[in-house]
Amino acid sequence: MVHSKFVKLSQVKLHYLEENEGGGEAVVLLHGWPHTSHTWRHVIPRLSDSYRIVAPDMRGLGDSSRPSHGYDNGTVAGDVIELLDSVSIPRQSRGL
Repeated sequence: MVHSKFVKLSQVKLHYLEENEGGGEAVVLLHGWPHTSHTWRHVIPRLSDSYRIVAPDMRGLGDSSRPSHGYDNGTVAGDVIELLDSVSIPRQSRGL
């Protein structure tokens, strides 16, 4: 079952969907503009048997907060890194 969650990061409150929290490698599904995590509604069930799924609403979209600034690539990427840290996805498993 997909869980709808929120996390308060340093600059934004992000909404995200999570499935199979305790299992497997993590797959992070990032939507484009102007979409939301809802974009992945048909994909998540197909992946969640084998992978832990995390699909955020990026800042300013969906149920995430809408700050007045910080929509550049570096800041949005920082949001994703903070999210992964907050949900305990180890950095060594991120393929960075």
